[in-house]
Amino acid sequence: MNKIGALILCFWGSLLWGTFGQSVNVTFEISPPAHFKNYRRAYLSGNLPALGSWQAQGIELKLVGGKWRGRAQVPSGQTFEFKLNMGSWEYGETAASGGESRNHRGHCHHDCVVSAHVENFRLKEFHPVPQSASGHIEYLHDVHSEAFGNHRSVAIYLPPGYTQNPRQRYPVIYALDGDHLFDRATSSANAEWQIDETLNYYIARGKIPPVIVVGIYNTKRRADEFLHCHNSLLGVGGGAQRYGEFIFGKIKPVIDRYYRTLPDRDHTSVLGSSFGGVFATYASFAFSNFASRFGALSTAYWWDNYCIWDLLGHPYRVKPAKLWIDMGDREGIDDGATPFRNGVRDLKHASGLHQSKGGMGSGDLMTYVHKGAIHHERSWAERVGTVIAFLLSSE
Repeated sequence: MNKIGALILCFWGSLLWGTFGQSVNVTFEISPPAHFKNYRRAYLSGNLPALGSWQAQGIELKLVGGKWRGRAQVPSGQTFEFKLNMGSWEYGETAASGGESRNHRGHCHHDCVVSAHVENFRLKEFHPVPQSASGHIEYLHDVHSEAFGNHRSVAIYLPPGYTQNPRQRYPVIYALDGDHLFDRATSSANAEWQIDETLNYYIARGKIPPVIVVGIYNTKRRADEFLHCHNSLLGVGGGAQRYGEFIFGKIKPVIDRYYRTLPDRDHTSVLGSSFGGVFATYASFAFSNFASRFGALSTAYWWDNYCIWDLLGHPYRVKPAKLWIDMGDREGIDDGATPFRNGVRDLKHASGLHQSKGGMGSGDLMTYVHKGAIHHERSWAERVGTVIAFLLSSE
C-alpha cells in the first residue's frame, strides 16, 4: 500500500470510528393512543443493550405534555429498532386492529429526538380503537372482575369545562354496554347511543347540568352479569348481585378517587337497556343505598318466564328518587327482536307494579312509549338525552 492509500485508509477509519465508536443521546417522544392517554407510564425495548435487548421493561417512559418520554445512549450512526409495552409483552404494542405492528426504527449520528406513534396495545379483552368519540373521554383498560374471572374496559365521559373548573364536582351515571355508548367502532351493533354528542349539546344549552358518564364495557358473559334470574334450561343469568358489587365495590371507588365526583347516592345513577334494563331495575332494589336514579330502557321483562314480576312485587327498601322505564312501540315487530313483541304491554304492567308495590309517584316515575322506535341503539340514541334530563332533574 502506498502512502496515499494509507492516508485515505486512516482518514476513513477516523471518520468511521468517530461515527460508530461514540454514543449519542436519543430522546424518545412517543404519542400514545388516544384511549390510553391517562396511563402515566409505558416501557420501551429494542434490539440494542442500551434499549433493553427486547426485555419488556427496557426503558421506562413517563407521560409529559401528553407524550411518553425517555432517554438512552446508543452507538452513533447505528440503526436501531424498538416497540412499546405496558410492563410486559403480554400488553405489547399492536396495530389499531389488534394485529402485529411493525417495529419503530431510529438512526442518529448526533444527539437527536426520535418520535413515534402507538396505535394500540394488546389487551386481555380486546376492544377496537375508538374513532368517533366526541369531547373528553378517558379509558381504563383490563379492569379485572374477580367474581366473573374476566376483564373489560371502562370509558369515562367528562363534561365540557371539566379541566377548566378544578373545584367543581359532578354527578355520575354508571351506564352499561359502555362499548355501545360513545363510538360505533367499539360497538358490536355498528351503531352507538351518541351519549357524548348529545350531552355536549344539552350541557352547552343548559338543558342538563354537567355530568360524568362511566360506560362499562360488556363481555361475553353479558347475560350472566346483567340478569338476576338464572335460567336453568339455558344455563344463563343469575349474576346481577355480583355484577352490582363489581360496579359499586370496585369501579365506583376508583372513579370517586381519580375524578371529581359527587359520590353520594342522590348524585349517582344507573342506566341500561334490554338485559341492561333488567339490571337497572334490579339495582333500584338491591343497590339503592349506592344510587337513587335509574334508567331502564327497553327492559327484557320476558326473561326467564317474567321472573322480574317477583322482584317488582316487593316494596322498595329505599325508594329511588327517579325511575325512567320505557319501550318502543315497534320493538319485536320491525326489528326481529321477537321476545319484545309484547313490550308495551309489559311496560304498562311494570309501571303499575312500580306504583302499587313500590310507591312510585308521577313525579319520580316516568313511563314512556317511544313511537316508531325499535330495539336498537339508534332508537336509544334518539331519546337518551330526554332520559338523562329526567334522571338529573330535581323536580
